[in-house]
Amino acid sequence: MVDIKRNTHIVIKRDDVTKYLSEEERDTLDKIVYEIKVRRVANLIPPHNEYIVCNWNEPYAQKVLDVILEGEELKSGTIFIDVEKEAWESIKQAVAESPWIPEDYYMNDWVADIRSFLLKKD
Repeated sequence: MVDIKRNTHIVIKRDDVTKYLSEEERDTLDKIVYEIKVRRVANLIPPHNEYIVCNWNEPYAQKVLDVILEGEELKSGTIFIDVEKEAWESIKQAVAESPWIPEDYYMNDWVADIRSFLLKKD
């Protein structure tokens, strides 16, 4: 199974930049982004990558993550093991109804933590 990487990117909505930053702050941000591009090119790396961004608040977010993780597993040559649909739905319902799981603790966090716990060799 592919490990979920967390906090590897910075995503800033352009509307938020316009709405919440002063002109001086926007200029500073532009200069920072420009410097990163220049230094990437100097290291023979394309100046920028393009990404698909999905907000965790969207109802389809888990499906997007599942597709991405399946693609990563295919790239790595790892065998993808699918939990029976009924069992997985039961697990998701239990997580959603659990009184001790914080609201901001998303399904992928829970899955990653359970996976880490089960694979721990201590």
